[in-house]
Amino acid sequence: WGLCVAQFHQNHGGLGEYAIVKASQSERKPSGLSPSQAAATASSGTSAVVVSREIKEGDRVLVIGGSGGVGTFLVQLAKLKGASFVAAVS
Repeated sequence: WGLCVAQFHQNHGGLGEYAIVKASQSERKPSGLSPSQAAATASSGTSAVVVSREIKEGDRVLVIGGSGGVGTFLVQLAKLKGASFVAAVS
């Protein structure tokens, strides 16, 4: 795959196969991940971080889709912030 980078821009979503990006807004893809896995991690992780900004210590959080991409990140972030949580999964 050569050099593969991923970027997630908050106002424009993920970018296409080829794009010009600022080096400060990109990261090298870990060698153990496929391009699809790296893109999903960046997208889901970023979404969870944005949502988790509202979570505070002692909060009770209901995560619908706790076994999905965003949900798995959000459960971990809620725990790190000292919140309790219930994750609904199917």
